[in-house]
Amino acid sequence: MIERIHKALLEFWESFGIPAYVSGYVYDPEKPNAEPEELMPYITFEVVRGDYFVPSYTSAVIWDFSRSFTKLWAVAGAIEAAIPAIGGYTVDFEGGFLRIMRGSPFIQIYPQEQKDITALYINIEITSYAE
Repeated sequence: MIERIHKALLEFWESFGIPAYVSGYVYDPEKPNAEPEELMPYITFEVVRGDYFVPSYTSAVIWDFSRSFTKLWAVAGAIEAAIPAIGGYTVDFEGGFLRIMRGSPFIQIYPQEQKDITALYINIEITSYAE
């Protein structure tokens, strides 16, 4: 089941036009020696699985190698538009679906020590409905 949730979340995060990776596993097989900064912008996300029909809280981070938040705000705006405040967003997968809802706070700046990297933290709530 966790594999199906992982695939569904990956599909969701990649739908915003930049690569997405599970947190801690930023790797592009076409650029195997690239540092994570060289692959930016991208989204990292957590994969969680709670009990069926019970919300789990998780997060994603949008990263960019830039001193400007312009690109990040554009991606965050697309994510916000995709997840309605009421009803959320549904991602289908084999044998079920995920309901993605906005967490609170939904979007916040994620401070970085390295001033050439900007990041936004996205909080979501996911509920899995499956056989």
